[in-house]
Amino acid sequence: MANKKSVQKAHRGSLRKQKNNLFWKSSVSSAKKAFMKVLADKDSTTDILTQKEINLQKTLDKAAKVKAIHKNKASRLKSRYAKKLTAQSSVAVENPSPKSTGAKKPRGRPAKSK
Repeated sequence: MANKKSVQKAHRGSLRKQKNNLFWKSSVSSAKKAFMKVLADKDSTTDILTQKEINLQKTLDKAAKVKAIHKNKASRLKSRYAKKLTAQSSVAVENPSPKSTGAKKPRGRPAKSK
């Protein structure tokens, strides 16, 4: 145990921060598990899936806001699970691509003529 008062106070603060970080990390983990459980269920509707994804994104944003996880990690996880949701919904309902109305215009600079 620490001998100085300032070290004891810092230790108490670090325990509070640890407790808070563990709360947010477990909340994120629970939200991920709930989302994946609904995603794996074949009978789930898109409404339930989108609601679970919104819940997961909210939890990730709040955890990043209080710096329990890094903001880039939160963004990466949101992107990863959004891709899974998109892949799941595209398997369920395949939308035909819109028909093109002609030749596409080339992008970038025009080629130099000799």
